Amino acid sequence: QHQIPDGVTNLRTTPEAAVTVGRRRSDVVATELDDEEHDRIWADLVQVWPRIATYHRRAGRRIPVFRLIPTDRESARRPQGM
Repeated sequence: QHQIPDGVTNLRTTPEAAVTVGRRRSDVVATELDDEEHDRIWADLVQVWPRIATYHRRAGRRIPVFRLIPTDRESARRPQGM
């Protein structure tokens, strides 16, 4: 599984995207985390999503992590984590 997933390639090429949570759609801009940020957040990701550690081992490569920044006004006004 050394191939980079299409979704990663797409976000690197065109960082503008849309995400849907429940029935709510939000426009976002994806920013790939640098090595320092990636390493700092990785343990948190494994706590929330334990299967990512297995995926990482099987992939045999660093798993890219992106920050999604809302671009629509309503989402941008909400506190983070909401």
